Amino acid sequence: MRNLLPILAFSGFAFLVSCGNEKEDPIKREQAEMKEQLDATSVGYYKALKVALRSTAAAPDDPEFAKARMTIMGFAGETFVTVQMAAHRPDSMKEDALRLLSNVKELDHAKDVLLKIDEDSLPTVTANLLVMLAGLSSTPKDDDVPPDLYKSGEHLFFAGAWYVSRRMPRPFALYELSRVKDDELKSVDLQLLAKLCRSMMYLEEKWNYMSEQSASEFIAITEKEKDYLLASPWPSIDTASSPSPEAAWHQLHGLGYLLRGVARLQMEEEVKHEEGYDDLEKFVAEAEAGGFDNELTWTAGTYVAVKKENKDKAIAYLGKLEKSKTLSQEEKDAAKEIREYMERRDAGKAMNKLNDKLAIARISYHYFAARISHSKQAKSVNKTEAGKKLARVTEEAQAFGDNIPSGADSLLEKSKEKVKGLFK
Repeated sequence: MRNLLPILAFSGFAFLVSCGNEKEDPIKREQAEMKEQLDATSVGYYKALKVALRSTAAAPDDPEFAKARMTIMGFAGETFVTVQMAAHRPDSMKEDALRLLSNVKELDHAKDVLLKIDEDSLPTVTANLLVMLAGLSSTPKDDDVPPDLYKSGEHLFFAGAWYVSRRMPRPFALYELSRVKDDELKSVDLQLLAKLCRSMMYLEEKWNYMSEQSASEFIAITEKEKDYLLASPWPSIDTASSPSPEAAWHQLHGLGYLLRGVARLQMEEEVKHEEGYDDLEKFVAEAEAGGFDNELTWTAGTYVAVKKENKDKAIAYLGKLEKSKTLSQEEKDAAKEIREYMERRDAGKAMNKLNDKLAIARISYHYFAARISHSKQAKSVNKTEAGKKLARVTEEAQAFGDNIPSGADSLLEKSKEKVKGLFK
């Protein structure tokens, strides 16, 4: 009996450890995966560019920093800030930039020098632009920045720009989102936009638990701030005529249910799948109340109808999907195949085909990106002079993103000709 005690003790310990492993916090796992992306070398170059941009009118009095900044800006190309610098010393800048681009070690060193400074310890890009637009030499002040572009608002602007453009590596948008502090966001609209961006981006990365959390927060804000959103409705992106404030609220509210529903359907727990279908049903109801009639509504409606074996509804939605001008031919063929299964009452095969071929997450990108592009914040930013210049900076930053070195001299050599043209 005495010999059994150590064995039983060890078995009990092993059981507890295995239970602990089974209950690993999925959000912590997803956060670790995100951190791994944010630690990538390419993100380091992007962060160095942000430090260079934000130190335009507030650079430390340090020759090494100045040289590193010039190197990164030279590699980035002719941004608005670079034009200002080149006006003072164009010949030496051209010569130095081309020389340094031929040596990846020096470019790496420049990145490391700039990364010693946290970009959020410097004035925002917008604040720097405002000083330069006014022709001033003083240090820019965040107090002068429009509320929508103040600190975290600017990070959110860049996150949305990179997500919508699809030209920048996805970790750049994730990095910008990671720097957003929700308590700094000055308006309900910015808070909603932050939750929306997080839930969408996390969903595309298969970080379903973090996406679910952000979607739930989005839903909570739309419900808590309903009076404000009725008085100041978000614009519709999918109806020919402007919806009423009530309809616009239903559209916005429904997006939260859609995001959360898709996230839950991709989780492993069966109970989450049932909750996901409930969310999709709520989305369809909200979409119908808001006049949101499109591929997204039809696809979600199909999921719910097939799940409930509601033949008539499923066939009606699938018929619309077959005639879609947005879906690929493969997706339209899948809609036809699913409809034929339903007509034969083969719901099991219809659901399998639905999961394999007609993914809501894939179809939804077009509508989510348009929602960001048409948000009140995007429109208000583009009306200001600083906002227009900031848009120019995003274009030049995208060119930078296209050419970020991964350590291979061949990549730098390839980008050299492009930079030569910029400094003529």
